Amino acid sequence: MDQQRAQGTGGRSFDYYDGEGKVRAELFSAVAERIGRELVEKKSRKLKGRGEVEISPTQLRRFFDDVKAMERYLAQFQGKDRENVFRKKLPEILMLKAKVSYARGRDTVTDVFQDFVERNMNTIKTINDFEVFCKFFEAVYGFFYYYNVQGAASQRRN
Repeated sequence: MDQQRAQGTGGRSFDYYDGEGKVRAELFSAVAERIGRELVEKKSRKLKGRGEVEISPTQLRRFFDDVKAMERYLAQFQGKDRENVFRKKLPEILMLKAKVSYARGRDTVTDVFQDFVERNMNTIKTINDFEVFCKFFEAVYGFFYYYNVQGAASQRRN
């Protein structure tokens, strides 16, 4: 995994759409739940020093808030204007990949999160793709929060 991580995801992406061009519903349920749980359960080897790193709720929220801010900004526009603004903002959206790579280098996010972001950034080509990503990230964040709270509660009981 570490060697694979060092090479990056290359062209890997998510399949947002089924064969008919409809958004795959399981993205927001089974896939999002699996990723949300992995974000809580899977730790990564620190790149600097020894030990393991996990993503904190605060760190995940920071990235989620960045995505939601862009979504709100784009929501101000309609029709062709919205499409034009999206095309202009696409490089800024795709910068999320670099921001997460930086955070991974600082040992503040995990390989699971870096892979999640890279695969999504490789998928986003249109405004519709970005909208699917926003909802997908929201679902992942919801499951992450649930499993994070659940894990904290079980640790308090022990």
